[in-house]
Amino acid sequence: FTMGLGKLMVQWNKLSPDVGADQKAFSLGYDHQMSKRTDLYAVYMNEKKSGVSGTGNSYAVGIRHKF
Repeated sequence: FTMGLGKLMVQWNKLSPDVGADQKAFSLGYDHQMSKRTDLYAVYMNEKKSGVSGTGNSYAVGIRHKF
């Protein structure tokens, strides 16, 4: 989804392996265009495995420059 000079990013996935616990993850991020080749990004992710109490949270921020 385009928002101003950047993009809102949303992702949901589910992994159901033949062996082991099911895993679900939800990610929400924003990518801001600084110039034609440089952008800043921030992402939050929440993961949950079946059979395990609680969830895991991850955060990422960074700058990307394309050569």
